[in-house]
Amino acid sequence: MLTHQVGLAETNEAISPMNSSLQNAPYQNPSITDQETTTSQEGIKIPSSVSAQTNKLLQPMELDKDCNYCPDLVGVPAGLALLGSLPDEKDRESDEGPIQKVLMKAFAIGKYEVTKAQWRFFIEQSGYTTTQGCLTWVGDGYDKPPKVNWKETGFAQTDDHPVVCVSWLDVKAYTQWLSKISQKSYRLPTEMEWEYVAKADQGLVPFPWPSGESPCNRANLADQSLLRLYPNWRLVGCNDGFEFTSSVGSFAANPWGIYDLQGNVMEWVSDCYSSTIQVQPWKNSECIKRVIKGGGWDMTEKYLRNAYRGRAAAHISSTGIGFRVVRDFE
Repeated sequence: MLTHQVGLAETNEAISPMNSSLQNAPYQNPSITDQETTTSQEGIKIPSSVSAQTNKLLQPMELDKDCNYCPDLVGVPAGLALLGSLPDEKDRESDEGPIQKVLMKAFAIGKYEVTKAQWRFFIEQSGYTTTQGCLTWVGDGYDKPPKVNWKETGFAQTDDHPVVCVSWLDVKAYTQWLSKISQKSYRLPTEMEWEYVAKADQGLVPFPWPSGESPCNRANLADQSLLRLYPNWRLVGCNDGFEFTSSVGSFAANPWGIYDLQGNVMEWVSDCYSSTIQVQPWKNSECIKRVIKGGGWDMTEKYLRNAYRGRAAAHISSTGIGFRVVRDFE
């Protein structure tokens, strides 16, 4: 959970909320990236790479799996991504700007978060050893219990739950292995791609559900089902029926047919974290922290907002962080 500072000295600031020193950063007007463009019949300038994809995929659609243990994918069309949040959005933090408009090319994204079964297959086939140590939220900070890992998380999981206790480095190894066995180009989504899919052409909305609807109807978050176990935790006032992680797809999909972008587990994306939204990738791949999106079972509603930007060091793993994949179209 990202509402407090990390409790242990050795994990201090390992997974961080917004720095309070940035709260008064000025809002900037929306901008659009400069790219090589073509012009549509409607007179809209579109990057050449987007124009080439537009006629191939006009709406989101489920794709055939690339292999038995490959993730289910949804192809998403090219379009305009609106990144960030409006200045008056409830619980907005100042690193959620400046608002950016970016023309996206088509790509495929995981219909669900990567599951424990899919991760186990990767470990068995590749022989990979995951990062040691896994943080877990204890109500006023993070602890690192002994022997907690992706197999033994400290709470019950079945094979169709999202894998947790995997670091950004672990996840990168998985996407490289998946690319090799499938002969396709798999990777983590960028922050732009993740937010483009989460907002699903609905504009600068905080959530994919109507204002006023109970979040427990739509997502697995820190709710009243945890009260018996953790009476001192900050919890929302409704009950989603799950104490910890839930099977992927347990709640309704977003308008593009993609599940659990809000809640269940936070999700690694590829980007380095910075205090403002970046639309161009960092030239230096080394960075202090990577962005995590979407909120999870141990987080309240404010952290499930589309524009919220968590972050953690690449070697950190947590019982509240998992991931989904992206696949490039050839």
